[in-house]
Order: sequence, then C-alpha cells, then structure tokens
Amino acid sequence: MDPLSLHRARTRSRILNLFFCASADRNVPLLRYGLASDFRYDVAPPCSNKPSLDRDGFTRRLNRFFEAFSTFRLIGETVYQDHDRGVIIAITRIEGTLRQPFEGSREWRSDSVMVVKFNDNGTRITAIREFVDAARVDKLVLKAGGDDGNRYSEDDSEDDSDGHSDDDNDGDDHHGTLLGGNRGVASGWAGKAAWALAYTFLAAGASVLVAERVLKAWLVAQIRLNFKDFGF
Repeated sequence: MDPLSLHRARTRSRILNLFFCASADRNVPLLRYGLASDFRYDVAPPCSNKPSLDRDGFTRRLNRFFEAFSTFRLIGETVYQDHDRGVIIAITRIEGTLRQPFEGSREWRSDSVMVVKFNDNGTRITAIREFVDAARVDKLVLKAGGDDGNRYSEDDSEDDSDGHSDDDNDGDDHHGTLLGGNRGVASGWAGKAAWALAYTFLAAGASVLVAERVLKAWLVAQIRLNFKDFGF
C-alpha cells in the first residue's frame, strides 16, 4: 500500500474509533463531529423500505436511544476495510440497563453489522448501512422519547400486557440479535442455509452468541462480495 493510501486507511480507522467511543460515552456532539454534512443512515438490506436519516435525524434518534439507559456499554470491532472504496465493515454489540422495563426486563442487548462509508480522505463518515433489529430499537426510542417522525417500524401496534408485541419473533428469545431482526436478508439459497445453520446450532444447545457468530460471518462475507448492492 502506498503512503497516501495507508494514511487514509489509518484516518478512517481513527474516525470510526471516535464514533464508537463517542457512542459508548453517549456523547452525541462528539459523535456528530465525525459525520459529514451530507451523511445518510439506512437500515440494511436496501430492500427493507425503511426511510433514510440525515445527520440531524440520525443524531436525534441516537440521543433518544441513549436516554433510555441508566448504564450503557458499546463494543465496536472492525472486521474488514476496503481501501479502494473507502469502506469499513464493523460489528457492534450494545449491552446496558434501561431506566424503565422493556419487553419484560431492564436488561438490553443488541448486535449489528455496520457498513461504513467515508469521504475520499477518510476524515468524515458519509454513510452507514446497518443490519440491526430496527423495529425493536424503534419501539424503545418511542417509549423513551416519543415519535419524532424518524421511525423504522411499519407496525403501529402497541406492546401487549407482558411487554411484547404480537409479532415479536413468534416467541423466540432472540430480541435484539441478528437472528431476531434480519431474516429478510436471507434471500437465496446461501442466506437460507446460513439461517438454517444458525438455528441448527441453537437446536443443538449452542448459545445465541454462537449462532450470532455464524450469521455475522455470513453477512460480512456477503457484503464483501456484493458492495455494489449496498450502494457502495
């Protein structure tokens, strides 16, 4: 790699680490610093028909999400960087304690795979596409701060008496995981095979975390092979 490309790669890594650190500290102004003025956020896959958020909408939504927590922990890890496209694939995990019960518990865990696009010199994030259980996050944001028009859920139904909506994964205890929120991405035989393998691990007594690793590895591989399908 030539010196300029190496410098840009390191800059991208620093900016993404700043984004993760600011998120972990729930520091929205610092987090916003790393986002370009024309930044866009989308829930993946692109066929999910969810609205894009600009920088203001994204940070406003994050702020309401953060406000729902009394304790909060975020772990972000870069798993691949495409130097030619200026793109980083990262996986994240959020764990914390909520101020109010949600889905019958105050404990929260969510996982995601993020595709992060940078400007040419790597100093700002221009776009994020994220595989995440967006409908579940949406419900928490609505409960924490009301509806600001930046919803991802297409369903207006209220939670039922036990804290779960009628469509919460058919009773599966996978809330917040890729197992619970992204079945729609499993198009084609490869995707269906990955989901089947993950559930085979679960049926054999493996933890959700093990099944998650299977899906994360598959998602990262698919993203690397199909960047153009993600608008990158």
